[in-house]
Amino acid sequence: MLREQILKACKEDPESIVTLVTNLLATVQKLEARVKQLENQINKNSRNSGKPPSSDGYKKPKPKSLRVKGERSPGG
Repeated sequence: MLREQILKACKEDPESIVTLVTNLLATVQKLEARVKQLENQINKNSRNSGKPPSSDGYKKPKPKSLRVKGERSPGG
């Protein structure tokens, strides 16, 4: 039904279709920017932002050791 209305509008007034497509593209760009912003917000934790560690929840990253592995094998 919507498709038929669009086709009818295209035959009667092609400029309205151009306006519609332009508006839809603008909306898509806004939504893509919002999604990117929300993804960046989700990916932040206490290590890469100013958030306190208590706000990390259960998704805390594993601590990384700065210790370098020695050349000798372990043991007596």
